[in-house]
Amino acid sequence: MIPTWGTSTGRNSAGGPPSLSLDFSNQSYLLNGTAYNAFGASPGITFSRGTNASVIDSTGKLTYAPSNMLSNSEGFGAAAWSKFSATVSSNVVAAPDATITADKLVEDATTAGHFVQQSITYVSTITYSYSVYAKAAEKQYIQLIFPSAAFGSVLTAGFQLSGNGSTVVSAGATSLITAVGNGWYRCSVTATSTVTASSNAQIRIAASLSTAPASYAGAVTDGVYIWGAQLGAVTYETAPRPYNGTTPKNLLGYTEELNNAAWVKTLTTVTANSIADPNGNLNADTISATVGGGTVLQTLTLLAIPYTFSIWLKRKTGIGAVSITVDGVTYSTQTITTDWARYSTTLTPAAGSKTIGVKLATLGDEVYAWGAQLSDSASLDTYVYNPAAAFASAAYYGPRFDYDPTTLAPLGLLIEEARTNLLLNSATLSTQNVTTTAQAYTLSFYGTGTVTLSGTSTAGPLVGTGVFPNRVSLTFTPTAGTLTLTVSGTVSNAQLEAGGFATSYIFTAGASVTRSADVATMVGNNFTNWYNQTTGTFAASFNASANANATYMSASNGSIVQNSIHIDNDSGNMRAVYYSGSAEVAALVLGAIGTAGTANKIATAYAVNDFAASRNGGTVVTDSAGALPVSLTQLNIGVDDRLSAIYYTSNHIKSISYYNTRLTNAQLQAVSA
Repeated sequence: MIPTWGTSTGRNSAGGPPSLSLDFSNQSYLLNGTAYNAFGASPGITFSRGTNASVIDSTGKLTYAPSNMLSNSEGFGAAAWSKFSATVSSNVVAAPDATITADKLVEDATTAGHFVQQSITYVSTITYSYSVYAKAAEKQYIQLIFPSAAFGSVLTAGFQLSGNGSTVVSAGATSLITAVGNGWYRCSVTATSTVTASSNAQIRIAASLSTAPASYAGAVTDGVYIWGAQLGAVTYETAPRPYNGTTPKNLLGYTEELNNAAWVKTLTTVTANSIADPNGNLNADTISATVGGGTVLQTLTLLAIPYTFSIWLKRKTGIGAVSITVDGVTYSTQTITTDWARYSTTLTPAAGSKTIGVKLATLGDEVYAWGAQLSDSASLDTYVYNPAAAFASAAYYGPRFDYDPTTLAPLGLLIEEARTNLLLNSATLSTQNVTTTAQAYTLSFYGTGTVTLSGTSTAGPLVGTGVFPNRVSLTFTPTAGTLTLTVSGTVSNAQLEAGGFATSYIFTAGASVTRSADVATMVGNNFTNWYNQTTGTFAASFNASANANATYMSASNGSIVQNSIHIDNDSGNMRAVYYSGSAEVAALVLGAIGTAGTANKIATAYAVNDFAASRNGGTVVTDSAGALPVSLTQLNIGVDDRLSAIYYTSNHIKSISYYNTRLTNAQLQAVSA
């Protein structure tokens, strides 16, 4: 289904609904009249963070953010999964999400264990949850196995894939099996690592329901179906978390930008954004054959498994015969009509580096094209736009939607800079030394105990006021050298980080741990489909940052000094600021930043020589002179496009809305109230 996004100009009447509404507090999203309830799906927010992080979930508990440490979570034929006395047949049956992406794990005739596994680095004292969706074929039993290297002994959970499902598990672990329909079960095991070690996470075919790792003489055609493996750190959770896939849904890059150099053009030309695409936006390109047989191709490494290639096409001139090819081999040829349609074929290429795309038949053929996709799937799946280079499968670390630990009220999307917790075994702190430099540090913890500083600093002491959620903090500047933290009483979830304020808790064991920065953007057509370059209004709701130069949101062209719009902190004040070229053309100062964590709303409107902003429904500040920022291409959430620590909000963004008209001053006050 193609989302109906409408057009990027003229949709709003003054005071009407926004053309874009990102409500992070309620996880509700609206784009040109179409509602979505999934972050990262349409309306097209791209999120990344390279490590795990903590979150206060909807139950008010401190736990880990959503994650999946396994790559290729739906593609067990990939090299990331090692095979032992077994083979994998890829994309052979419908998965729990109804796409033909589930694999069959098939045993060979060896007397041995028959399994796949992926290498994982486990950290001592951390609890892990490992799960997979499984369905009986010739065999009806599987095992999930944690390794002895990290868990002290081999921990095995066995599962029977029939009836209501049954499970047994080794002492020291827990397991759960849940029927999810169509013969599929979600099987999971949870246990706590005792040693930091690089080892494996294993999925094994079994001949019976047992906690002894299965080993037997296999039958060459026998096996089970598997899909959707996930492994991640947890705290109190015993059931597996919602599944987060790590197999890319679209293996191509620049899927609506066929003029990009990632698409190699031979005997063809591509004219970008020459006609409205199937959604009504001016994003579709024209492919023109300069000589018969012209091609538009992209190169990527493929396996010898089923894939599905698809693209929307519409005939402009000529006979409109278009072929889908891989390395010059034609898999499908179809005559394109004068109406938009999605053309596709499922193919199994030879393994290796391959060029895949479309070929026009003769000189004079011209077609409109939009929305190319190559799926690791034997079905025609929902289109996923990729505005950048093709993604490789990698571990998933998801966005953090925080909740108030006492009231359970949603706080919004947490966007933070990178920070490192320098303390070891932070869950229950003991006295230890840390090397410091002469800069600001912040110590924080929960509990009723006390931490006394000596050595490079004698600030404090920091005295706890109670168990979670009562967090205390102390910011101080030591000299360079060794800082001693002496602990008395109960000090839990302690953190020492370089910086002038405390950020979210970072779990540690026997070593310090760095949490990577959060990056949330809307780029490419995900931005241009709703943004109006000539007039518009942004509104943002957020908690004030302790960062003196924090940016709450910005729209830019990818270079901070060249054309951008910001809602930010600067020189002790909040403001809305506009750059045209490298010149600051309007800086609308909206009063002192105030106390960190305080709720704020700012709305700012622009048109040529007409800029305005209001904070919390207050007096509208205006500027009647200045050129507009031009050629903006992306929305940056909670930071600007420099992605530098000093510009991070490091707090919660509750919502961002956009109206593609210049709201009146009275409306700016109403929107920001």
